[in-house]
Amino acid sequence: MSQIFMSVPRALHFAYLIQAYPAAPESLLARVMRQHIEQCDVWEPRRARVVDFGGLNSLEVRAECASIRKHVERELTDLPCAVIKARYGLTDFTDAGGDRRYFFSRERANAIRWLSSDWAQAQFADVCESVLDLLIARHFTDRRRTPITLRGLAETFGRNHTYYRRIANRLEEQLILIENRALDDLTPLFTAEHHGHSIA
Repeated sequence: MSQIFMSVPRALHFAYLIQAYPAAPESLLARVMRQHIEQCDVWEPRRARVVDFGGLNSLEVRAECASIRKHVERELTDLPCAVIKARYGLTDFTDAGGDRRYFFSRERANAIRWLSSDWAQAQFADVCESVLDLLIARHFTDRRRTPITLRGLAETFGRNHTYYRRIANRLEEQLILIENRALDDLTPLFTAEHHGHSIA
C-alpha cells in the first residue's frame, strides 16, 4: 500500500493550500518528462518525504484535495470542523503602501468568527467578541506574519496584558484538544486503503 501524504496534518495542510493556486491541466511536455523520468533507469525515483503523488496528474491531485476538504465537512461536527478550517485555511497578503498586510480567506475568517461567537463567547461572557476573534486568530496563525500581541490587545481594549494571557492560555488548551480529537477522528478515514492507496 502506498500513501499519498505521510500524515493526516500534511494531507489537510496541502488540501487547503492548493486552493491558492490556479487549476491548470498538466502540459503535454511536463507529462512526457514525468513519464520519461519514471521509466528511465538513469534517475532512481526517490520516495517523497512528505507527499507522494505517484503518477497522479495535477487535476487528480486537486480532486483528491477537494475530497479531503469534503471529508472534513462531512465527517466532523461544527466545532472540530471550524477548528480544522481555522488551522489549515488560507492566509493571503497584499502590499499596501510598502507594507505587507496579511488577511484570512473567507472560509478561514468565518471559522474563526464562528469559534469566537458560537463557541468561546459562551465560556468567556465577560470578554468582547472582537477580543476572542483576535485571540483565536492568534492561536492559529504564524505569529511572525500576523503579529497579534497581548500588549496590543491591552492597549486597544483596555485591561492588563496578563488578563489576555490567561484567556489565551485557556483558549489554546481547549483548541489544541479539539484539534487533536479531530485529527484522531479523521485518521481512520484517511488511512483506509482504496485501490492500494491511502490518503495518509
